[in-house]
Amino acid sequence: MDTYTFIVKMVEAIIWPLTICCSLLLLKQPLSTLLPLLQNLKYKDIEINFSKEVKELSQELDEELPKESSELLVTPKVIKLAELSPRAAVLEAWINVEFSANEALQRNSSGLEIQDKSSPQVVIRTLCKKELIQQTTVNMFNNLRALRNHALHDIDQGDFDADAAINYADMCARLVSEFDKI
Repeated sequence: MDTYTFIVKMVEAIIWPLTICCSLLLLKQPLSTLLPLLQNLKYKDIEINFSKEVKELSQELDEELPKESSELLVTPKVIKLAELSPRAAVLEAWINVEFSANEALQRNSSGLEIQDKSSPQVVIRTLCKKELIQQTTVNMFNNLRALRNHALHDIDQGDFDADAAINYADMCARLVSEFDKI
């Protein structure tokens, strides 16, 4: 093999990896702004989706609002619903959170400062202003609401499984029990 052939072969071997590296360096800023918007990523054995977000939120909830027992607080109705339609189970669990928050506010107010159709965020803000709930409860409420919105409104999110929906419903049930203590 002469010198020229050697150089040509080396350039052929290096050109594609070098092109990819240069492209990534040039597109680093635009890609970093788009990465948080990525909802589903699947490559071989790696998958990032609703289920992972639920697990992360569950770990955070365990730290902030420790479970009193290891049992799931989810009703059998929600478990069956999760097996049939995880999206419906998420909605059902969230409805319980909203109802419980409204009930907690009604129990602890004169009724003058709330309306029958108050938005959940107004209810939570009012509970927080009255110092009936801690900021960790507010944060968990907002995180669960964001996950609910993610599951219900993002069409691409239809692939989450029953276990993720059950875990989500369990976190909602734990939040409901916090509101019931008020």
